[in-house]
Amino acid sequence: MPVKTASHGPFVLPTADYTGSIGKSAKLQELIRRYRPRNAGAEARIATLARVAATLAHPVSGIPAAHGRSVANTGTAGTSCSADEYGDDYHHTTVLTMTAAALTPTIPANAEGAGAIIYTFPAGVYVANAVHLDLTAMTVDSAANQADFGIGSLIASGDIATLTTAAMENWVTGQTIDDVRSPATEKSSRPGITFEDADSHVAHVNIAATWGATVATLDVTGTVILDWTFLGNL
Repeated sequence: MPVKTASHGPFVLPTADYTGSIGKSAKLQELIRRYRPRNAGAEARIATLARVAATLAHPVSGIPAAHGRSVANTGTAGTSCSADEYGDDYHHTTVLTMTAAALTPTIPANAEGAGAIIYTFPAGVYVANAVHLDLTAMTVDSAANQADFGIGSLIASGDIATLTTAAMENWVTGQTIDDVRSPATEKSSRPGITFEDADSHVAHVNIAATWGATVATLDVTGTVILDWTFLGNL
C-alpha cells in the first residue's frame, strides 16, 4: 500500500496512521517535532521518518534518545580512534573506540614512557566527570613485560618505569598490566577535574615500564567512555 505523505519543513511525514515496526505516525510526528537539526536549511531533505528515528536511536537498543546526539561543542578523536557523541551541547558522553592506536615514540630497552592522543576537547572550559577504560588488546613486539597503563591529560614520555607525573594518569590512575601481550584491563574513575581554557585539552592513553627490549611497535585496542561537561568558551 502506498504511503500518503505531506511535507513539513525539511521533512516528509505520513498523513495516515501507519502502524508497524516504526510505530504510529502521530508518535513519529512528535519525534520529528523534537528533532531540530541546527543545519536543517542546509542539509538534504530527510525523506522518511525511519531515517530520522535511526538518527536519534541508541545504536544498540534502537530506542530513540530523548535529546539525540551531541551536535555542538564536541571534540576530535585521535588517530586510529573514532568517537560517538551523546548528550546535548553541554553535557557529553563521548564513546571512543581505539583500533590499533599507536603509542609513540619508539621505546628503548630501559625505563620509558609512551602515549597516544585519543581525544582533543573543544576550546573553552570543561569538567572531567567520569571515565571508563576497557582495554582489550595490545600489539607489541616484545617479550613478556609488566607495565603501568593509564589515561591522562599529559602524554607519557621520558625515562620512567611508572606513570610518575600526576597529569599522566589524572583521568585513570595507572593500572598494573602483568604482561603487555595479554593486557585486558577494565577500570572506571571519577576525576572531577575542571580544565580551564589555558589547561590541557587533550586526553591520552599512556604506558610506562622497564622494557627488556626495544619496542618498535606498540598499539592498543579497546574502548574509552568519557563523561564531561562543557562550561563554555568565555
